Amino acid sequence: MSQAITSRVSLFDKLWRQHVVYERDDGHTLLYIDRHYVGDDLPRDTFDVLARKGIRVRQPGATYAMADHYAPTHGRSIAEVVDADRRELVQKLVDFTREQHVPMFPLDDPRHGIVHVTGPEQGLTLPGMTVVCGDSHTSTHGAFGAFAFGIGASEVSHVLATQTLWQKRPATLDAHIDGSLAAGITAKDLVLALIAHLGAAGAAGHVIEYRGAAVDALSMEARMTLCNMSIEAGARAGMIAPDNTTFAYLRDRPYAPTGAAWEEVGPAIASVRALDRIAVWNVNADAARRCAARWRDGGLPAEAVMDLESAVRNADIVSCATLATEPLIHAEWLAEGSHLDLIGSFTPQMVEAAPECFQQGDVWVDTPEALLKAGDLLKAIAVGRWRAEAVKGDLTALCRNECPRRTSDTQRTVFKAVGSALEDLAAARLAYRALAG
Repeated sequence: MSQAITSRVSLFDKLWRQHVVYERDDGHTLLYIDRHYVGDDLPRDTFDVLARKGIRVRQPGATYAMADHYAPTHGRSIAEVVDADRRELVQKLVDFTREQHVPMFPLDDPRHGIVHVTGPEQGLTLPGMTVVCGDSHTSTHGAFGAFAFGIGASEVSHVLATQTLWQKRPATLDAHIDGSLAAGITAKDLVLALIAHLGAAGAAGHVIEYRGAAVDALSMEARMTLCNMSIEAGARAGMIAPDNTTFAYLRDRPYAPTGAAWEEVGPAIASVRALDRIAVWNVNADAARRCAARWRDGGLPAEAVMDLESAVRNADIVSCATLATEPLIHAEWLAEGSHLDLIGSFTPQMVEAAPECFQQGDVWVDTPEALLKAGDLLKAIAVGRWRAEAVKGDLTALCRNECPRRTSDTQRTVFKAVGSALEDLAAARLAYRALAG
């Protein structure tokens, strides 16, 4: 039922590689952390460390807080917390998040709940992320294809200050479970059977990767149970590769990507340039057909296609808006004079285009922040295919005519966006409307 992973490249291997900031000779690795959940059961000194050193939270937007350990069973206020010590801890969390501008779901917020339930319910945990929290059962989030694990109080302070964490790479354990579950058998039964097979500490020092027909058939809630209880086997974490069940669960969650950018790409380009043909591809063929049909209803020459490579080879504009963690677009597919528009991936672990795409084209970005957050660019830099100094300019410079532009019909060009400029534009538009009355 289980075995050590040796030859195949595992999901964990990919995630680990994509989050490495620095590796030391002694085996310790500095990892970038995508999502940090902060609770109320931390030692009092956890937050004071930052205050004493005058340090601000490095990435408030990547940090979410909620008091779930000491929340009252009855009531929605701090006054109803059971005793003074626990009330103090909850209040300390509230004060810290307010002072540091960290998002928090307070006790009286309808979204408030157990962090390992609320995070997924809100779409805050996404495939490909590194996720940490000061609680051992953070492994629950591994059900979404994330590397999620619990950390100690000093590590919480380190992540708050740097958005990184020193770790020694754990081993991996492949739990391949086939067959189908009989009536009345649940995910909890599956993991208890695995623990019986391995022993109570049989997975110590390992990340368990669950796969197989029995795992594929589980709901997201059941997968969360499986990964949650990996800790009872002594594991560092549990993980399940994302699939259609994962993406269906995340669809329309408040903080999950909506896909709206992808559905507006065709109309946006058509508003500034006449298009003879639009080929629409999606890993979900039905989604591609639905999008193409909507665009046709709007008067655009759109059709769904199954062959991505052929579509790219025959296109002069290629727009990609996905959450891919492996390259979808390859340099050898891009025609001379083509333009590659990458507007989907927005974190260091997301990659839509192969590094060679940047090597053979002139690159612009929406904001300088893309050089720090875009997995496409970071990977191209890491493998020596591109240098950050080679960027031609950003969206602001383009609008002001302060940087080079496309100069010939044979020039290959790339635009990489992580969304920050769009957010700034939306904020400016709202501010203008407010001032204009």
